[in-house]
Amino acid sequence: MRDSSALPDGARTIVTIEITYAVLQSRVQLFYMRQLILALAVLSFATPARAQFNQPPPAEPEPPATSAAPPAPSIAAAELIQRGHQKKVIGATLIILGSVLSAGGIALVIADTLDHPGCSDCGFGKLLITGVVFDVVGTALLAAGIPTYVIGGVQMDKGQRLQGPSLALRF
Repeated sequence: MRDSSALPDGARTIVTIEITYAVLQSRVQLFYMRQLILALAVLSFATPARAQFNQPPPAEPEPPATSAAPPAPSIAAAELIQRGHQKKVIGATLIILGSVLSAGGIALVIADTLDHPGCSDCGFGKLLITGVVFDVVGTALLAAGIPTYVIGGVQMDKGQRLQGPSLALRF
């Protein structure tokens, strides 16, 4: 340690600040180290090696059933095509609504921004908040509609493959 009585006032203040900073830094590091040790202790109880001791022994496998006929499909091809078509219609509706809401939300945000040019302390306008809400809802509808549409298309394709070859045109 330095003898701070031999230093001028400004230097003494700097030395005191450095010592205080070092003490605080070591306390913060000690806090984070305790948190890390606690987290590791909690995780050590949930390891896969520990979990394997709590599992029952594996059951004996059943002998395979002997049957001459292959199992029938659980869903008829026509029903699969119909369900896929319904999902495609729902997905397309969600995509259209989501696109309209997102575009409208962006337009409202632009309108609010143009309504207050150069104003930095005006706060949030009603158009801005409404535009952001429309955009968030529209994005959520798009995020739900696109996978629904794709899943419907896959189901329709699978149903058409189960029906067999046909001469119908596919678009």
